[in-house]
Amino acid sequence: MDYQRGMVCAECHHVTFDLSTTATKQFTNNFPQLSNDEIWEKISDFLPGRERFALTTSYNGEPTATTVDMVLDKDEKVLFVVSEKGTEKLLHIRKNPNISAVRFKGWTVADGGKKEWRSTQIKGTAEIIEHTDPRFDATLDKYNLVRVTKERAHLRFDLIRITPTQIYYFDTELGANDDSVYQLWK
Repeated sequence: MDYQRGMVCAECHHVTFDLSTTATKQFTNNFPQLSNDEIWEKISDFLPGRERFALTTSYNGEPTATTVDMVLDKDEKVLFVVSEKGTEKLLHIRKNPNISAVRFKGWTVADGGKKEWRSTQIKGTAEIIEHTDPRFDATLDKYNLVRVTKERAHLRFDLIRITPTQIYYFDTELGANDDSVYQLWK
């Protein structure tokens, strides 16, 4: 039988999907992967500045998704978020530091145009950096606030430092080189 590029196991036979066998893992396990350094370079290029993400936290088994601006520290391989003190996401992180976040850019059915898209799907742990933490000012400088002074930021914000444990980088253009459109960075 001939297999078309991008064809997955479920198209030929019954597959029991579980946490070991997922649709995304079929791509990462069965098509060529870039090196971890190459994937990180693609992620860094995709996240050049302050980028809008959907961040998901969970408390008592109930997820909550919020939109946040994140800044990638390419050298430390962490992301930073500025958050108003007292937000639900901060309360969740204090109880459960595990997070998931996604950034998407590209084609939609409504917009039409060229059918290309990229995304990052991040799983990781979050740490709250309060205004009294010696890392607060240096982290704030990396974030590059535009409307609030550093003095006001100390009164108003806490910072979130996200350490990714894995990132799925998705890029439809990778398929042109016969690489997997899903690349897993760990």
